Amino acid sequence: MSSNAGDRWQLGTLAVEVVCAPCVVTAPWGAARKGAAFAPSRPAPGTAFADACRALLNPANPSLAGTARPYFPRGGPLPPPPPAGLETSSRGWGGIDAGEGMLYPAQVVDGLVHAHAGGRLRAALAEVEAGEGGVRCAVGGALATPAFELAAFDIVAHVCHRGIEPQTS
Repeated sequence: MSSNAGDRWQLGTLAVEVVCAPCVVTAPWGAARKGAAFAPSRPAPGTAFADACRALLNPANPSLAGTARPYFPRGGPLPPPPPAGLETSSRGWGGIDAGEGMLYPAQVVDGLVHAHAGGRLRAALAEVEAGEGGVRCAVGGALATPAFELAAFDIVAHVCHRGIEPQTS
C-alpha cells in the first residue's frame, strides 16, 4: 500500500483499519491526510466509527523505560552508559553518526512515543511496580496508558517484547 487510504474491516462492533503512514507516531493516518502531526482525526459524529478508540501499539521493553541510551545497536548488546550529564540526550553526542547498525531513539516507535507523549506518560509508567530485574511488564504482556500528548490517539498499548534491557548499576 502506498497511500494513506488504508483498508478497513468490520468485525461485529470492532473495526480494524490498516494504513500506511510516514510515521505512526508523528504523522498517523488522520494527521498525515491533514498534513499536521498530532492532529486528531475523528470520524464525524453520528457515523459508524464516531465512537472509535484510537490505539497506538508501542513495542516496549519490559522495563517500560523507553530507549535508555542516546544510541543503541539494532539487536544488542547495549553500549556502556554515556558520560555524566548526557544520559538522556542524543544531542550531546555532537550529531556524530553512531555507526552502521546503530539506532537513535528518534528512529524507533518506543523512542518517539516517549519523546512525544510527554512527561505524564513517563510518570505513569514509572508508577508501575517493578519486579525482579526492573521488569514492569513481562515479555508477551501489555499495558495500556492514556495517550497523553499524542492527540491522534486515545490510548497507547505498550506491548512488551524480548529486546535489549538497560543495564542496572
